[in-house]
Amino acid sequence: MKVAHSEPATTDEFKKLILKNLSNYTQQEVRWHEPQLLVHMKLTPAERRKAYDAVMEWSETDASKIVAYYGLQAAANFAEVDDALIEDLIPRLRKLNARGAKSVSNRCRKIAKQLEIEL
Repeated sequence: MKVAHSEPATTDEFKKLILKNLSNYTQQEVRWHEPQLLVHMKLTPAERRKAYDAVMEWSETDASKIVAYYGLQAAANFAEVDDALIEDLIPRLRKLNARGAKSVSNRCRKIAKQLEIEL
């Protein structure tokens, strides 16, 4: 993740493989690391939507709060550059915020501030 953050191009060779296998990632350790890599990749709008759909599904269904934390942040980063994703994210973010897990609610509030939306 440190290398991907400082040198995003290092993720390019893994993009197709990661996107192809998103539905196969069930382990929570993988699910919290993948969003952190995906945000550094140069994604087409279709690839961005696929990544967004996967990380949002993980955020909403995985028992791990850390998966939701990193998945929501990646979804927010994708939504910043795609208005259609923002429209999808807002109600889902509100629902997750209301669910009550403190760490997830805190992340939802930070994302709302980042995207300048109201929960």
